Amino acid sequence: MRIILVEDDIGVREVVEEYLSAQGYIVDAVSSGREAIDSVRNHRRAYDIALVDWQLPGISGSDVIQNIATRSPSTAILITTGLPRTSRLIQKSTRRPQVDILQKPFSLRTLHRRVVAAVSQRSALS
Repeated sequence: MRIILVEDDIGVREVVEEYLSAQGYIVDAVSSGREAIDSVRNHRRAYDIALVDWQLPGISGSDVIQNIATRSPSTAILITTGLPRTSRLIQKSTRRPQVDILQKPFSLRTLHRRVVAAVSQRSALS
């Protein structure tokens, strides 16, 4: 399984990338929305999962998600956010059935459970 991790906080990005890599996932970690869009555009095969921070500088998480949805509709989306009570707003703005929201701060165990669930959901829809 290949995951694109879009996180501007270097500490979070490094910990999550290391953890998911240790779990056997191939992780492409980027720090901005622009890098994410470029990576999705230039990647030959669709990512299985996109783990996207909702609040990114410049190009927003919402814009990244819309770009991924257009280029790679089979990619499951897992949004991370530190904003309280934003789940409904995020769900409405993305309008995708394969979107899940993970509230920050989260444990690595919780992250792993959500990634496994996203993989299972993606497999069920294929």
